[in-house]
Amino acid sequence: MSSTNSEWRPKKARPQSTMAQNFSAALDEMFKLDGIGALELSLNQKYDFSRLPKAYELGHEVDTKKYQLDALEAQLRATEQRLREAETKHRRRSQMWASQRSPMQETFSETDESGDSDGQGRSSPTNTGGSRQ
Repeated sequence: MSSTNSEWRPKKARPQSTMAQNFSAALDEMFKLDGIGALELSLNQKYDFSRLPKAYELGHEVDTKKYQLDALEAQLRATEQRLREAETKHRRRSQMWASQRSPMQETFSETDESGDSDGQGRSSPTNTGGSRQ
């Protein structure tokens, strides 16, 4: 065997062939990449990933918002139910009040057949030239 094969020892990661290494270097050069490490470093410099919430925090926040939304919807349904009950109660009272009242036209007739001004058989007092008291 050649000396290069005896010196080569695989790393913990999957070993790459010379052809794969050359292809990777050609891609890096073509796209102006300095390897994955440099790309990761540039992304970390560009974006502050430490400020982004973690996935579990987002899940917890979504759960919290859903719980709050469910609570608000329950409050809204209860308020709508109370409003419907109040409207029904108001309608019943209005109908009851309207049925207890009688219109004024039925109480008094439009024409007074007696000819008296007060409608009770008495004439209206008139001033007969006397002094006022």
